[in-house]
Amino acid sequence: MLRRREPVVPPVEAEQEEEEEEPALPPVMRRRERRIPEPAEEFSEAQDSADELTMEDKARAMIHRVYKRPPIDLFKIYKQDPNGAHENHEERSRIIERTLSEFNIDAKVVNCVQGPTVSRYELMMPAGIPVKRVPNHADDVAMRLESENGVRVEAPIPGKNLVGIEVPNKVKQMVGLRDIIEDPAFQKDKPGALTFALGKNIVGQAVCDNLAKGPHYLVAGSTGMGKSVCLNTMIISLITKYSPEELRLIMVDPKQVEFNIYNHLPHLMIDEIITEPQKAIATLTWAIDEMEKRYTQFKENEVRDIDEYNSFIASDTVPKMPKIVIIVDEVSDLMMYNKRDLEAKILSLSQKARAAGIHLVLATQRPSVDVITGVIKTNLPSRIAFRVLSAADSMTILSEGGAEKLLGNGDMLYRNASMAKCDRIQGAFIDTAEVKNIVNYIKENNEAYFNDEAAKSIEESVRPPVVATEDDEEGDDPQEDKLFVEAVKFAVLNNVASISMFQRRFKIGYGRAGGLVDSMERMGYVSPFQGSKAREVLITREQFEEKYGKIDE
Repeated sequence: MLRRREPVVPPVEAEQEEEEEEPALPPVMRRRERRIPEPAEEFSEAQDSADELTMEDKARAMIHRVYKRPPIDLFKIYKQDPNGAHENHEERSRIIERTLSEFNIDAKVVNCVQGPTVSRYELMMPAGIPVKRVPNHADDVAMRLESENGVRVEAPIPGKNLVGIEVPNKVKQMVGLRDIIEDPAFQKDKPGALTFALGKNIVGQAVCDNLAKGPHYLVAGSTGMGKSVCLNTMIISLITKYSPEELRLIMVDPKQVEFNIYNHLPHLMIDEIITEPQKAIATLTWAIDEMEKRYTQFKENEVRDIDEYNSFIASDTVPKMPKIVIIVDEVSDLMMYNKRDLEAKILSLSQKARAAGIHLVLATQRPSVDVITGVIKTNLPSRIAFRVLSAADSMTILSEGGAEKLLGNGDMLYRNASMAKCDRIQGAFIDTAEVKNIVNYIKENNEAYFNDEAAKSIEESVRPPVVATEDDEEGDDPQEDKLFVEAVKFAVLNNVASISMFQRRFKIGYGRAGGLVDSMERMGYVSPFQGSKAREVLITREQFEEKYGKIDE
């Protein structure tokens, strides 16, 4: 039994009796004014004017602010095709039995379940016939059924003494996100959970997952198969259910087009969608530092994880510690930029961050082994796979085949850390207009407080050092990096200039090494960043010696 104890928090200076200037907001959080004011009832009088609030009032107001959730009317209802209920299951069952009997497999279809996208025919196998023989004849069954997209075999069905053959429906039904939001599976509250919507399984049941138990996710599939919609349904369902006090998001979008709709969302940790690879890696560095700070707070307050902290330490004067979800839309761009550093940071976060309430969701449309490496696969136990081009790609994502036989349009294979085998799900759908309406409602009806300390830390990590040049005005005293000349000399002698190389050679951190490379690029010493292609060293030895002096080898 844990007892409530006085939390260990930094002391707050007492108010001075004399009138002083209005205190600024706490340095950690910066408020962004909403367009339609909705002050919390308990502090409505105090919040009529920011001038009347002391720092303590503002901190307490953040704790007690009522989160105005988007109403269900903003979610669309998608009409279903009435012809979808009339699949000819009896005829299909006879074809399956007859086809297998031609190969001396006298299996009998004993049940059929119909989902939104596929129907599963459940077969009782005769004694003495190995179940592994059925998958060997999947193509024969697909041919006899005239199935354009083939069939998928589950041998056996988890938890049953049966083999399943999944056949695409002639008429496919759309699963709207509203169907999942209104389902009891999503509505029920679990302490410490981060429930998000996935879709409906093969028996038509709503499927949700707890991201806090994931605790980290890999989402992959070919272009246009449903990955981006899946990320949107995950984000929208999370921000519908949880307030900014409970959940903060960090979004990384190297393509610069997927997440811009979420700009200025109150749930963002910083008021920015990260688009630059260098800043994305710096953000992961900040997340590692935040993780360590949280563990220090847990130790000081004698709790084990974020849920215990929020249950026993958070109070009317001590705000809750929000959970943080970092979503990267295209991890392959970051892997091309700095694979080794990215893997090291993912490894650190995935191994330790769960108890601190920090979770990763990494997505890619390039499910190849150079992107989904062993480090990523091992440490992101929960997987969502959409249709891919080959069984090899499916193996890369799931460590098993099957994703190459999916239908597209949100048809997915899903497995979390507690599941032995994948579950087939038709992903929930939400269109762009819905996303805009929901996000705009949240922004217009809720104030946003962003973490300026986090933003400052990330900016400082990627800020290049200022290097003195001949063009500097007399009297200027720029903050010159003492290693700059040595780094340029190293690049000239070795014909290479990369962040990882400077980190190893000079035993410095990522931010400083990146600053050196950026300064060289700005001065024309190296070529610009070109994805996976190495930078070209443009300054010659003669030019270096003319500017900086002779090189002593």
